[in-house]
Amino acid sequence: MENTIIEFKNNPTVRIGCTNKYTRCNYFIGVNSNGVLRFDQDLQKRYEWNIVLSKDTFFLKTIIAETSYYLCVNQHCKVVLSQIQDNTCKLKALWSPDGKICLMANSLSRIENNTVHGPLIGYDKDGFLVANTGDRNDIHTQWTIYPSRFFSQPSTQARYLSDVNKHIEMWNGNFKLIRQPTKQYKGELTTLFAYPTSTQVKTWAIVMSAPPTPISSQTVCAVSFNAYDYTGSTELAPGTMIKAGSHFIFKTIVANGPESSKQKVVSKFVIEAQLFSCKLTKVGQIDAPAPPLQQHVKVYHLRETPLVNFSDPQFREWLNTYNLHPRLLFDGTYEPALAFAYRVLLFIKVHFVYHFPVVTGKRVIDTISTRHTDCGGFVRLCTAIFRCHGIPARGLYGRWAKSGHDKSPQFQFHVKGEFFIGNVGWVPYDPALALGDSSEPFTKHFGYNSGEFFTMHIDDNITDIETSIISSTRTTEALQSPSFWATGQGEFKNSTLDSNWVVIEK
Repeated sequence: MENTIIEFKNNPTVRIGCTNKYTRCNYFIGVNSNGVLRFDQDLQKRYEWNIVLSKDTFFLKTIIAETSYYLCVNQHCKVVLSQIQDNTCKLKALWSPDGKICLMANSLSRIENNTVHGPLIGYDKDGFLVANTGDRNDIHTQWTIYPSRFFSQPSTQARYLSDVNKHIEMWNGNFKLIRQPTKQYKGELTTLFAYPTSTQVKTWAIVMSAPPTPISSQTVCAVSFNAYDYTGSTELAPGTMIKAGSHFIFKTIVANGPESSKQKVVSKFVIEAQLFSCKLTKVGQIDAPAPPLQQHVKVYHLRETPLVNFSDPQFREWLNTYNLHPRLLFDGTYEPALAFAYRVLLFIKVHFVYHFPVVTGKRVIDTISTRHTDCGGFVRLCTAIFRCHGIPARGLYGRWAKSGHDKSPQFQFHVKGEFFIGNVGWVPYDPALALGDSSEPFTKHFGYNSGEFFTMHIDDNITDIETSIISSTRTTEALQSPSFWATGQGEFKNSTLDSNWVVIEK
């Protein structure tokens, strides 16, 4: 069972069971021929369920005598069956580091109950299914997802994930990164900050990231960050570059500005950069190996952060459960670092789904619990796995080289990743986009960067921001858009931030 890949994706057929802690026998959740919910040792087909995903929730569906039944928790916290797919049937998955799953009733997750995670489906000593039972660490709320008794073909990406020989064939040997200039772009991010008329702002402090240069994907030619009046036509204050923890950022202060600035100001961030594509290519010999990282740079890209918390015991247990370590091969060597990184990306592709916005926590131990996150969450997860194994890794936080409004359906901001391989350099990858790659061998977003992306800053957690108007320093997760603080009179509530990103080819 340990080597069986269970894909928690749309429409796979699975069994849900556990070892009953009272009887020490394996029990499964099912429905008998009369449409009655059962919890016993039956292994017939009616004890199998289809997973139906719905954003960050899912349904468990089974069909008995051409009638569909959904597992649900009703308003009285009773585990029942429903023939209607409604909100009471929506479940959330909470994954334990050892691979077991807790089934939480989504619609009742905020009611008063005796668990911080909402009503969990479990069983009592009499062998009946119940909800609101203990917490997720209690053995009788933890379930194992088993494959169907009736064989179903795994997905192509799952077959690739388990094919160790294929990984070695693909990634053994010498590689180099082929870097090519794409286009030179100019991007302008205009942001309007506003408070209601009841607020009288005396001083604004606005900060924005200072893009790194040069890096493999870009060389910045010019960059500026300034504050303007609400029309965007009259400059009120220039931006200056400062150090904020391990990052460089721009800061501009608008103090005692015109009357209009008491409620509204505008910032403009302008960047001109030559962008580059990067492609990982297999070669016979490496004619010019990439230089090694300086020691302080290597240490920085191996560090732990509040969100990339890879030393957490839960995370280490999760790595061990799914063998997310470089494999020891028959000849006594370990799988190549590129093969290991490729396997990590495939593992995420098989077992995780994309969801935005993230509301259940952004630490990597939160991500492995829910098995869904956004682009930044996927990069943090990969970064944690790589750093845990001594592979320097980093996230690239930025924007696409395409115009758009931040409130449009197509988000202009994005997060990519890179990891460092000796003699090769910083290898690009994009785990969020890789989820949508349907072409074998699923390398469209591994070892390739298209050169259509502005990197605003490297890694998250921008700390020690000196605002000059607030006594204590501030921290922000990311600066793909500017952040601001203000002082003055009135209640500083209901502020708005509206950004527009315009990109032209130079």
